Amino acid sequence: MKRRIRIAYVGNSYSWEQLLDQLGADWKRLEPDDPVSVQDFSCVIVDRSLNRIESSSLNNYLDNGGAIIDTIGSFCGQSVTSRTFKEIVPFGIESLFNHINQIPVYGKASIHRSSGVLKGTIWFDPSLSRNLVFCGLPVSRLWSNFKTIHRLFGFSDAAITAERTSALQSHPYLEVVLSLIRSLHDKSGLPFVHKWWHPESHKLAATLRIDTDYGDFESLEMISNGAKEYDIPLTWFLHTGHHESYLGKFIDTLSASDEIALHCFSHSEFKTSGQYLSDIKNGLKLLDKHGIEPSGYAAPYGNWSGPLAEALQNFSFLYSSEFSYDFDSLPSVSPSSGILQLPVHPVTIGSFRRFKSNPSDIQAYFRNIVQHKRLQHHPVHLYHHPLDGTPKQWLDFINFLKSDRYLVLTYSQWSEWWKKRSSLNFEIYFDTEKDDLYVSNLENDGIPLSIHKNGTFCVSQLNDEPVHLEELAFRPYIEPELKEIIHEQRTAPGFSKYRRFKDKMLTRMWRNRT
Repeated sequence: MKRRIRIAYVGNSYSWEQLLDQLGADWKRLEPDDPVSVQDFSCVIVDRSLNRIESSSLNNYLDNGGAIIDTIGSFCGQSVTSRTFKEIVPFGIESLFNHINQIPVYGKASIHRSSGVLKGTIWFDPSLSRNLVFCGLPVSRLWSNFKTIHRLFGFSDAAITAERTSALQSHPYLEVVLSLIRSLHDKSGLPFVHKWWHPESHKLAATLRIDTDYGDFESLEMISNGAKEYDIPLTWFLHTGHHESYLGKFIDTLSASDEIALHCFSHSEFKTSGQYLSDIKNGLKLLDKHGIEPSGYAAPYGNWSGPLAEALQNFSFLYSSEFSYDFDSLPSVSPSSGILQLPVHPVTIGSFRRFKSNPSDIQAYFRNIVQHKRLQHHPVHLYHHPLDGTPKQWLDFINFLKSDRYLVLTYSQWSEWWKKRSSLNFEIYFDTEKDDLYVSNLENDGIPLSIHKNGTFCVSQLNDEPVHLEELAFRPYIEPELKEIIHEQRTAPGFSKYRRFKDKMLTRMWRNRT
């Protein structure tokens, strides 16, 4: 029998749909009258109340060997309640999720009373005949508010820092949902296939951006020369007002592979959309004098807010990048601005200066970050400031991305590829008797597909020819090294409450200086 590898989504959540788009799954939103069968859908996500006909149809689907992720408890009896969490840390025994450091919640989540997995937010139906899981994590709150927190970053007490970021980070949720989908497909005897997160099968996508806050010409030139030496393209987010007297001279020194984007005119956090509107217009006007029409924008201090989102609606930017919107995650389209958001790792070399970290410890931190991303199969997005550290630290920093395993892109290249990925349509069928994958209607212009099976995966460029799974080179999706890094992160000592409070106050005063 041929079964289509496709997700049905029964719900109305923008966040769930964004998450499925990030994942790159073949999925469809089911309307109340749409039929559902095991031939057409390998998994169904139930995310709203069902009418009697829908409930009966999905129960038949489940009884016939279908798989369901239930987010509201429709198929779990009366066993679901709610509880408030700050963060959920997977335990070692939760092997399906122990590649995830922590899952931020900062509010209510639904829990199954008879489950202890992820604090009860995940429950697996113990019946061998029912391919059903409950997921009570608040996916629907992703990207929907402007809540930020003061978050710690570090692998040891020798190099630890803090930064203000979005309270909810999408990547842990993506990994939980992918883990559930993989598990359900394994139980169904099916592979799971989705669009890969990188333009090439055997290289990880990476970007390196420079926010030029208050940098002088010499510091900017030093950064540019170092990147040219390593042949690494940079995306420059310019603090235009500060560079006004030598902006043309600086632009002339850049590599042809670099990109110029807008950071700001005045490096400030504004309170109103009008202030952001004025500052962005001033920055664009100055760049226009030098023949530059930037494709992207990144707000000072990574600050994402309602007024900024409102202001951005007045411009034609292709992308924006603020780590108080999301960080260390895959791109998504902001529901409040309508612009593609490109998340970045929110910590730089300079982030450690106020904590007097040793340069070798800072170097070890970023080495671990890059290794962590590689083991997660995740793109690497780093950034830097002109006044951060010494020239040697800068060269050591960019050396991380010099390896042949990375494809370093500018932000425009990354955003253009991601949009092409998002528009790609494909259909995947699996012959349960022959163990063959079939691809049809694949408008594939070089975009790889990731195939998961029994805890392993492979990335391949599939075409119209049938592929026998045994012919593919699968490898573990979660490697032992990743678990070791996660353990190191979880056990790293943090700051005292006094030190955290002090840092929050000093940071707030510094950002709001005039």
